[in-house]
Amino acid sequence: MGILPFDNGVSGAFTFLNNRGFDWSICGGVAIDIFLGKQNRIHKDHYFLHNK
Repeated sequence: MGILPFDNGVSGAFTFLNNRGFDWSICGGVAIDIFLGKQNRIHKDHYFLHNK
């Protein structure tokens, strides 16, 4: 099982970005869905923040 209770591609990004040597965050509507633990709508885009 991925990091989400639904499959929207973020799990693959999590796998790719994790342990790359920099901090990152999921932003926008997908972040809200993760916080709520359910998908509220289909997201056509995903936002990731690279933290320096």
